[in-house]
Amino acid sequence: MNWISKWKLPKLFCWSWSGEPSKTLRYDQVMPKSRDRRKSIRERELLIEDQIEAAWTRLLAREGLDFKHRPIDLMRPSRERTAVQAAERYLQPWLRLFQEQIAWLGAYNLLWRMKHDSDSISRADRLPFELLSTVVNNAAAVHRLVRSGFDYQAKSMLRVMIESAYLSLALLADRNLRIGFIAAVEPEDARRFWRQRLGGRHIAAILARVESQLEIDFHSQSDLAEWRQATSEWLSQFVHPNYLTAVIGGYAWDPRNDSLDLLRPNTFGRCCAGSRSTLAKAFRMLWYFCAFFYSVAHTGLNGAPRFSPDAKDDVESAMVVLGYDIVLAAGNRWWEVDEEEGYEEPPDDE
Repeated sequence: MNWISKWKLPKLFCWSWSGEPSKTLRYDQVMPKSRDRRKSIRERELLIEDQIEAAWTRLLAREGLDFKHRPIDLMRPSRERTAVQAAERYLQPWLRLFQEQIAWLGAYNLLWRMKHDSDSISRADRLPFELLSTVVNNAAAVHRLVRSGFDYQAKSMLRVMIESAYLSLALLADRNLRIGFIAAVEPEDARRFWRQRLGGRHIAAILARVESQLEIDFHSQSDLAEWRQATSEWLSQFVHPNYLTAVIGGYAWDPRNDSLDLLRPNTFGRCCAGSRSTLAKAFRMLWYFCAFFYSVAHTGLNGAPRFSPDAKDDVESAMVVLGYDIVLAAGNRWWEVDEEEGYEEPPDDE
């Protein structure tokens, strides 16, 4: 017996899928192995649409009602397009700057994969670069969530992005850590390894050591440590929220006005002024990661697997090397700009 059939649902919702839609292809039909595969997939999609619409028609007829609207209308692509258009207009420069960083990091990761096959480097030394894909995808998820109007969810994803970036950088800078990470395969071993070697204070110590070895002056190191800690604390409230933070997650602050009176209900995505802070913090964090990861890999610091592209080798290498200069320059130019008003007060050109 289907386990769903065991539910004691209210009678109103106990309808069936009976009634054959006007399609010859049954849902349980085996997918044909022919040139008509795409046509068959499309027919299946239409079949589901027909089945759901037929169910709505029967329920409306039973209740003596007649209307064309359906809940699925709330998820039509036009709603997301509206959020995207507003984001492109009101969330600059952070949206574009963050996008450029993601693209560069993705190109760097792809270049590394193009230059290294599985036999040319050990599993431990491949690990930090393989994790770059996760960092890139997490960053892309933040970017897409913001553009689609899901700022609260983007903040939670930003924390995941930061943790994956810290992990990748820490593993790059410590070979023993890489070996231990690979060896902790079983869930209990992995949990123990994280507690003993990858806790917040352990990661902070590794990052501080890397900053020191790259000859960041003392005061700058203190500022970086304070900034990293403050960013983590800010993001933690969106993962373990209090009452106010949890409730605000269902609203969007109109980016066209600074008044809190323009908090609008946000269901299914709406551009939010709060995304400026989300993107500005994401931009600074990814800049930090790109700069330090590239520097450690370029110099082979602490025995890190060295990867130093040469712009003269090929087009892909040139894009990465020259693109890195652009990433650095963007960070230097925009780091101190107020994240809430960056799009209104761009810095003067040098």
